[in-house]
Amino acid sequence: YRLHSLASKFSVREHISNEAGRLAGSMRRELRPIIEGQDRVKIEPKRSGRLSRSALSRIPTGERRAFLKKTYGKADRSVVHIMLDCSGSMVGDRITKSLIATHAILEALEPIQRVKTGYSNFPIGIALSPDGSADCNLETSYFSLVKDYEEPLAVVKRTSVDYFPDARSSTPMVGTLMSVCSNILTRPEEKKTVIVVTDGMPSDEGQSKANEVIERFRSMGVNVLGVSIGFDDDSTAMDEVFGKGGHASVNDLNELPKALKKAAKTAIS
Repeated sequence: YRLHSLASKFSVREHISNEAGRLAGSMRRELRPIIEGQDRVKIEPKRSGRLSRSALSRIPTGERRAFLKKTYGKADRSVVHIMLDCSGSMVGDRITKSLIATHAILEALEPIQRVKTGYSNFPIGIALSPDGSADCNLETSYFSLVKDYEEPLAVVKRTSVDYFPDARSSTPMVGTLMSVCSNILTRPEEKKTVIVVTDGMPSDEGQSKANEVIERFRSMGVNVLGVSIGFDDDSTAMDEVFGKGGHASVNDLNELPKALKKAAKTAIS
């Protein structure tokens, strides 16, 4: 039985890794211009560059700028922290899809220069009541830091026991957000983004408090986005926590790259 259980767990992890790898390419294409800031493209008439057909008719009038030249704005330095909700409500297919999304985002951003990524799971675990039963209100810690900003993703995937977490316990989203966002504010990068992969059901202080904290950190320059996959009933809850347009909620993982791009374009300036 134990060998069967281990084989089953390995099979699930292999599936997550394969799907994340498949999704990472399209995720990178969609997010790269926004995260780097290279969507700031100017196309201007110049005296050298690529010939502009529309300008040819103006040459007899003395117009010498018959060429077009593309210039890119300097890419900003960015830091992105992904928070993965591993609470009991995420059990089963929900945690599997959420892990695929989380790992795909990490793999998509890893090769991009001037981008640092961090990754945390929350909660880290539960405490026991005096009678020995689990008490969801007694968190031993808000979250577990899986990947530090300076760690290569390949090393984390190979060595971290928390890279494939199980769903468990309650949802200390407010406490985790305050810790992660406060820390990211101290970073030197110009763009600071926190992506929360969740079902939008915090248990520590409720949805309104979570939204209050998110709006506070947004006003301080932290772009906070939500991600939810595969459950129609999450959309209203996600609106309550992240605000309309502040999250990407999809039924199919293949829809996530474009949905996340849309939410990111709204939030990331």
